[in-house]
Amino acid sequence: MANRNRINPLSILFVLGLLCYGVYTGVNRSRNAVGIDVPVLTPRGSDTPTTVPVSSDRDGTTTARDPFPRNDDRTTPNPSNSPTVDPAKIETGRVVKIVDGDTLELRTADATLRIRLVGIDAPEAGQPFSRQARDYLGQLCFGQIAHIMVLGKDRYDRVLGDIYCGETWVNGEMVKAGMAWWYRQYSESPELEQLESLARQQSRGLWADARPTPPWEYRRR
Repeated sequence: MANRNRINPLSILFVLGLLCYGVYTGVNRSRNAVGIDVPVLTPRGSDTPTTVPVSSDRDGTTTARDPFPRNDDRTTPNPSNSPTVDPAKIETGRVVKIVDGDTLELRTADATLRIRLVGIDAPEAGQPFSRQARDYLGQLCFGQIAHIMVLGKDRYDRVLGDIYCGETWVNGEMVKAGMAWWYRQYSESPELEQLESLARQQSRGLWADARPTPPWEYRRR
């Protein structure tokens, strides 16, 4: 009878092992359930999420059907209340709005800057290819991290600069694709001159028209 009541030590170890495993599993499940130790990643050089909401404009112009709202009022002040910007400085941020074919908004760590692509002039609202130019600029850099080589400001308080998205020089790409003119009155860039000549020879974009009206002439009408 004494042998029958004796407890096997191996049985005790087995039961303790099961208990420990259950506690360990429960703790891990609890950690996963509440999201402990799960890092939240954001792109380098940005404090904003990867997904940029396209319906945040107060004026309601941004819609899911048209993610690149246009603002034809060129006298609109800089949305960042005219922050101080250093010429010859590189600003980095995320492109959060496409205004038109040569203007966009860049959200940096300190402010939201309205950027005018220097050396080019895109079709005005009402001109052929104005919508296509705006949309193409959006395809190149909307929602992406961009680097701006700041050259100064214009009379509308927009930051003037060369824009790079990834390895693409956006100013040059807009001219190369026939989505903007080389703004020869304010630029002596031989690169932009050559890109415009190439686009014209190949009838790209706005050059499909034999005699397209430059926006600086259109604005004088």
